[in-house]
Amino acid sequence: MKQLPPVYTGKWATASDAEIEQELEKGTPFTYRFRVPKEGSLKINDLIRGEVSIIGFFVCLIINLCLDTVI
Repeated sequence: MKQLPPVYTGKWATASDAEIEQELEKGTPFTYRFRVPKEGSLKINDLIRGEVSIIGFFVCLIINLCLDTVI
């Protein structure tokens, strides 16, 4: 059986500032997400890969290997 990639449910897309602040105070892990169209795809020009089509939410994660921390 083919494994499907994880799909973001959009749980935090409509969260209030207070809800987000409460989770941050609890130390809940977080990530940065870009808002993309609900229908169709978003095309971006990646400096390495060229034109890339994105469907659905995606996560931007930068890792600083020198400090071994996530920014």
